[in-house]
Amino acid sequence: MALALICCASYEPTAQAKSTVVNEQASSSISLLTNSNILLSQTQSLLVAQRNKREDPPNTGDTDRKAGASGRRICPVGSETNSEMTALVPITQEINGQDESGTTSEVVWGLTTDERPTFWFYVPYWLTSKCYAEFVLEDESGTEVYKTTLTDSQDAHGVVGIKLPATEAKLEKGQWYQWKLLYYPRVTTPIHVNGWVQRVELEQETSEEGVAFYEQTGIWYEPLTKLAQSRIEDPEDEELKAEWENLLKAVNLEAIAQEPILDFGD
Repeated sequence: MALALICCASYEPTAQAKSTVVNEQASSSISLLTNSNILLSQTQSLLVAQRNKREDPPNTGDTDRKAGASGRRICPVGSETNSEMTALVPITQEINGQDESGTTSEVVWGLTTDERPTFWFYVPYWLTSKCYAEFVLEDESGTEVYKTTLTDSQDAHGVVGIKLPATEAKLEKGQWYQWKLLYYPRVTTPIHVNGWVQRVELEQETSEEGVAFYEQTGIWYEPLTKLAQSRIEDPEDEELKAEWENLLKAVNLEAIAQEPILDFGD
């Protein structure tokens, strides 16, 4: 016990946070458990740091993950509980560099390894020819890369995936692209959500899937798309439901987890 206290004392100048959990009256088993929790917390912080070490997306102050219709209920709404259009993409809190108050802003962005990824959104409105959504992808300069219109969900609402077709140019590695989903509720001014995506290389080999893969690599679109497609094929599978819920919960989107996933085809 004396040796253990000496070691802890010698470590105190460089890690004061750890020293606070050392209690002379605590049992050795509790001390070991506490230290294990600290190591786990440090490991998780390291993973977060590794995910965030990449270059931030440009123009970080102009992204939105959710958008509501502001009372314009001309088009039918499928869900009163989740009535905001939502992009299934993580949010990062960024410190405003030119703001001395240290305020932060939310930046909507995710990473992909796919040349032509699938973008996922929750749309609470039924999509028709008169109440439709428009997806737009632009490069960093604002040049339009791809655009498509969604009009055929008819009397259904839910999570929809929009995949870049094989006929379109692939995303270039290391380049930022801005996506937008605009919903036109029978008016000329749409509501919209928007954010950034970047194609990257997988920096490490990993056999993990779902939320573990995202936490280890920072890559979002692949685990999301794989789970969504698996759930479309087998919507009643309880394990897939749990994995889907855990992944969305990791980015504070658990409220969307129970919404249906619509199959728009490839």
